[in-house]
Amino acid sequence: MKNLKLLFLAVASLLVGCTYHYTEQPQKNQTSQTVVPVVNNRQIIDLQANNADWANNGSAYYAQFDIPELTQEAYDNAVVLCYAEFNTGTANAYQEQLPFTFFDQSENTETGEIFQWSRLIDFDYTIGSMTIYYTNNDFNYLDGEPGDWHFRLVLLW
Repeated sequence: MKNLKLLFLAVASLLVGCTYHYTEQPQKNQTSQTVVPVVNNRQIIDLQANNADWANNGSAYYAQFDIPELTQEAYDNAVVLCYAEFNTGTANAYQEQLPFTFFDQSENTETGEIFQWSRLIDFDYTIGSMTIYYTNNDFNYLDGEPGDWHFRLVLLW
């Protein structure tokens, strides 16, 4: 017990003996920053990719969109987000942010064998346009894929 008291007193004396010194840091040079005025803090663009709009590059489907709102200013200064919307126009509509991976399966009707795979939906953009990619991990596609899709592009400043 005596050792515990001595230990407590030693720690307490160390804490009392410590001092905190605050030194104000010099301000950084602000002249190298460019501040772009923001008219709106967000812009939302709805996109529709019908089944006939998708092209196939041999391994993945892709849909390209002209987006004039993706200006140089937006490219340099905005946060660009894209969402896939499911059950569009219904009370059960919901969105998933891209990139989005989901899992699916199908059954071979002749053999009864179950096939499972993952599907990735991703996007990239440049000034004036964006491309959405639809890729199955086994690069095999069912008839009618990818189908009709609704996307929402969001630009945040």
